[in-house]
Amino acid sequence: MLHACSPVQGQYRWGSTSPSTLPSRGPVTLVVDVPRIRPPEPRTRPHATTWARGPGHALPPHQPRTADSARTPYPTGLTQKEADVIDAFDWDSVPGPADYYRATAVRDGLRGLTRARGRMDAASAASLLAGGGIIHDHSGTVLPAAVPAAPILLQIAEEGCSGVQAAVLELIANALEFRPWPGFVRTRDQVRLCCAIADHVHARAPALTRFGDRSRRLLRAAREHWRVDVEEIHTEGTDTLVFGTMAGSLPVVPQAAELHVGGSVAGVSTLTMEYPAVEDHAQVCIRLAATKLSKTHSGARLYNASCGG
Repeated sequence: MLHACSPVQGQYRWGSTSPSTLPSRGPVTLVVDVPRIRPPEPRTRPHATTWARGPGHALPPHQPRTADSARTPYPTGLTQKEADVIDAFDWDSVPGPADYYRATAVRDGLRGLTRARGRMDAASAASLLAGGGIIHDHSGTVLPAAVPAAPILLQIAEEGCSGVQAAVLELIANALEFRPWPGFVRTRDQVRLCCAIADHVHARAPALTRFGDRSRRLLRAAREHWRVDVEEIHTEGTDTLVFGTMAGSLPVVPQAAELHVGGSVAGVSTLTMEYPAVEDHAQVCIRLAATKLSKTHSGARLYNASCGG
């Protein structure tokens, strides 16, 4: 049976017609009722700079592009000036073991993290920093470049995506836990590398707590590298009472300490807590057993003497 269609009220419907009733002149035209498809609405492309630095930082659509706006934007939120700090710093002047430290790895790794948009980008940049930039992960070695790189990394973590944040937190936590290479244990100010890195973590501790569980390992590691900023000194017999502000967490058991003042380092055999801090960075009173300090030591710093190195 050949199916044909016939017009009904401006439309077509299918029917069955005998071949003998079909017109003999000309071919038979079959018409199929195809539903109308609405063409897609035109899509407007967002302005090229609206994603660069977050809400409130986009150029108005009518504003012409300038030399600054044409530059590669930084998804992490770093300004061009902040990003230029990475290149302006002389990473080649930072000492380090010749077989491990690569200044280009620091520079390229930091630059890569500023541009990272996800976990793959972040992992690629972090591998440079972990492979001779700020640490050498295969040997478990922390490198001196980790100290100047730490504040830059922490700034990147605050502004970056979750993949960048995870990479940065792991890098700095490893730097605190790894051992320095012999001969590259301290900064130019004679502070151990781990303690100098921890100082940067202490300074940004309130911001890091907002990361929740992801920053717990880093903050816990930094607390072990405590520091006391000496403000007042009082002599009591053969001992010295020191009043100051504490960063990190000093154990209740007696500790050995290092007294840093004027670029020199002196050992303190026994340090005990007299009045502990109520919260981080709070006032404390500690006793230095069998140690006498002059008033000129106000402004000095006490560091944990049992740190790595």
